[in-house]
Amino acid sequence: MHTEEPLYVQVKNALVQNLMSDPLGDDRLPSYRDITKDFDVSTVTAIKAIDVLKAEGVVGSRPGKGLFVKDREKLFSLYSAPTPTVGVTFLDIHGTSSMQLSEIMRGVSDECVNQALNIQVFSTPLNSTSMEDNPLFWKNIRMKHIDGLIIASRMPINDIMLLREEGIPFVWVTVDLPDPDIHSIVVDKLYAINTALMHLSRLGHQKVALLCAEEDESLRSQFHTLSAGYGMQPESFCTDNLPEMDAGYLLAKQAVSDSRPDAIITRGAEMTASAVTYLSEAGLELGRDIGMVGYTHSLSGYYLRRDVTVILSPIADMARRAVVMLKDILDGKDVNPRKVLITPTILIRGSCGYPMGDADEITINSVHDLLALPYGS
Repeated sequence: MHTEEPLYVQVKNALVQNLMSDPLGDDRLPSYRDITKDFDVSTVTAIKAIDVLKAEGVVGSRPGKGLFVKDREKLFSLYSAPTPTVGVTFLDIHGTSSMQLSEIMRGVSDECVNQALNIQVFSTPLNSTSMEDNPLFWKNIRMKHIDGLIIASRMPINDIMLLREEGIPFVWVTVDLPDPDIHSIVVDKLYAINTALMHLSRLGHQKVALLCAEEDESLRSQFHTLSAGYGMQPESFCTDNLPEMDAGYLLAKQAVSDSRPDAIITRGAEMTASAVTYLSEAGLELGRDIGMVGYTHSLSGYYLRRDVTVILSPIADMARRAVVMLKDILDGKDVNPRKVLITPTILIRGSCGYPMGDADEITINSVHDLLALPYGS
């Protein structure tokens, strides 16, 4: 024991730690003689350590019986570390009923139970210029006693930098970020886009459009570069500040009107659902008149048609891993790598024109498996 604390405090803390490490163990404490021997301290030091515990009402003594735990519940209430609270925050443009957020919440909640963590959920107004000018955000941080954050939707980069400057630990769970130093569990979007394009290319689709409910120049650039590599003609249609359910319909209408692609890729389950609504209204049949690959985070939900080929990201599992990462950060561990890339799965269905035969869907977990799939002549 070599700290700046008085020796009797060190002995007292060591005794408490021993008792709390065995919550169902014997209530008897070592005798004064054993304490002096075990900790190599004087009898005076041993007595002072026990006197503190007696004054706190934790320890008592009986003549001829020795020292014992008087109130184990009080022992734990005094010396247990406070349970950390995980905050989950997202832009209020996304409703909690959205597939992505509901899956994130499912994963976070499950893992918080496993890790014995508290959880608080709150949104951040999109119309605020920044977190710095948003008193409600900081009130939530203080009043809910948030120890660390799970960022459950894309936030402005200035807000992310502000969190780092304020020393608030956080883990990002969504699409990729350009900064490799930000703790994040993200889908490998390059892999996802490449898989979708490879599938469409092998089916003979030549003109492909990407529909995205956010302006993402990195994604746009990767999509155009990869499409050109497959000899395809790419078009991208992106928008900001619109819910996915509105953006999918409007962007699908714009894509069909402007360039009439023979296949589209939609970013998000709600976008996929609303894009399908427009295509149906326009008299376009999936798999025959136009191909479609949609992103999704869960196969549950009323808005997913069973015939749509999807890139499936395990977002609930990603959220669980984010909680584990955040707990490690809060525990002072050196977390590396900071960015964890998750490889999605493609579920092939009839919406791109693949000959399904008797199969309802074909699960492909790797590019190698996709290349091995027979596409015919």
